[in-house]
Amino acid sequence: MFLLRLSLCSGHPPLRKIVNSMVIATISLLVAGVLAEFGAQLYFRVTKHVWYHSAETKTSSSDKPGELSESSLAVIHPYFGYVWSPATTVKSIVGSGRIHTMTSQNPLPDWTNYRPNNHGFWSPYDYPFPKKSPDDFIIAVLGGSVAQWFSLQGSQALINNLRTRRQFSNRRVTILNFAIGGMKQPQQVLILSYFLGLGQELDCVINIDGFNETALNMAENFPRGIDVTMPRSYPLCVSAMSNVSSPEMVFWRAQVVELRRRISWWKRIWTETNSAAVYYIARKRMNGLETRLNALEASPPPVGRNEKSAFFILGSEKGIEAESVLEKAADLWTRASILMNSMAREAGAIYIHVLQPNQYFSEHMFSHREKEIALSDQSPYRRFIGNGYRRLLARGSTLRNQGVNFVSAINIFDDTSEIVYADSCCHYNDFGNQILARFIANKIIEVVENSTQAP
Repeated sequence: MFLLRLSLCSGHPPLRKIVNSMVIATISLLVAGVLAEFGAQLYFRVTKHVWYHSAETKTSSSDKPGELSESSLAVIHPYFGYVWSPATTVKSIVGSGRIHTMTSQNPLPDWTNYRPNNHGFWSPYDYPFPKKSPDDFIIAVLGGSVAQWFSLQGSQALINNLRTRRQFSNRRVTILNFAIGGMKQPQQVLILSYFLGLGQELDCVINIDGFNETALNMAENFPRGIDVTMPRSYPLCVSAMSNVSSPEMVFWRAQVVELRRRISWWKRIWTETNSAAVYYIARKRMNGLETRLNALEASPPPVGRNEKSAFFILGSEKGIEAESVLEKAADLWTRASILMNSMAREAGAIYIHVLQPNQYFSEHMFSHREKEIALSDQSPYRRFIGNGYRRLLARGSTLRNQGVNFVSAINIFDDTSEIVYADSCCHYNDFGNQILARFIANKIIEVVENSTQAP
C-alpha cells in the first residue's frame, strides 16, 4: 500500500492508468447493477402490478420446494416396488433447503427427523403397530407423495380436529403413514392387504390419491410402453436402484441428476435473494434448465438386456391410444378402491377415499405470488389432469354405489385466496394441509356417526 501511494504520488503513468481503469470499471459495474435492479423492479411493477419487495410478489424459501428425492435413496421392495432406504432421515433424503420451503415452522418439526421404519416408510413407529387400549383409534394413510406429506405435515391438524368432537375427546388417535412419493394403484391395495395380513389393527383407512394415477401413468409409463399397473417410471426407477443398468442408462441418469442439482441450486438463489435482478436471472436460468430436464426425461434410453433379465417388466398393449390408457387407469383405480373398502370393512375399519385437489383442475383464487409457485408451463403433468380427473369424478357414483365412502376434495381450496400450494406439481404447504386435515376430519366424523347409528 505504501509503494502504491508512493508510485501514485510520484506520478507513475502506467500504474495510474491501471488504477484509473479499475476505478472506472468498478463504477461502471455499480451503475450497471443499479440499472439492472431498477429495470427488474420496473418489470415486476409492469407485469405483476406490484414492486418486487411487496409481500404479494416476494417468493421466500418457505414457499418453493425443490425436486423430489432421487430414487438412489430408495431400495427395491419385493411387493411395493420401492421404499425408502434405511439409515436416512426425512431431512437428509429431501434436503434441508426443501424442508424449509415446505413448512414455515421454526424450529423444524419433529417429523423432519423421522427415519424409514422397519418397512421403509417415514414413520416414528415400526409396523405392525399394536393397539395398547380399547381407546386407541389408529388411522392408516395411503397414497403417493401428497398422502405421504399429509401424514407427516397434516397429522397433528387431523388429530386436533378430531379431538374437538365428542366421539374422539377421550381417544388416543395415531396416524400411520403407508404412503411413499410416486405410488399409485394398485400399490395402495397391495400395501393395505399386506399389512392387514401381518395383523395390523386399524380403525380407519384414508386413501388420498388421483393425481399419480392420472399424471404419472400418462407422462411417465405410457410414453415408455410400460403398463399402467407397473410402478411409476418403471423400469427407470428400479433400474437406478440396481447394478444391472446399461452404460446408456447410467449416463442418462447422471445427466438427470446433474440437471436437477443445478435447478435446485438456482431455485435456492431464486427463493432467497432480496434482489429483483438476481431473482429474474435465476428464474430465467432455472426455466431453461427445467426445459432441458423435461426433454431429457421424455427420452430415456431403451431398457437394456441385463435389466430385462433382472426384473419383471409388463409392457402396455400394442397400439393402445392415450384415451384408452386413461380409461384403463381409471378402471383400475375404481376396482382397487372397492377392494380396499372390502378389506377395511372385513378388518373392522372404516374406509374413506379422497380425490386429492390439484392446481391444474381447480377454481382456487391464485394470487400473483402463488401463480409463480404453483402454475408452470414446464410441468410435464398438467395437460393430462383435466381428462384424467373428469374420468375419476365420473366413477365416483360407481364407488358410492358399491358402498365406498368416496369424497372429492378438489374444491376445498376454492374459498381461500391464501397460498396453499407448495410447488408446480401437486403438493401443499402447511396451510393447505390444515385445510385438507379439517376436510378429512369432518368426513371421518360423519362416517363414524353413521356407523354408530346403523341398525
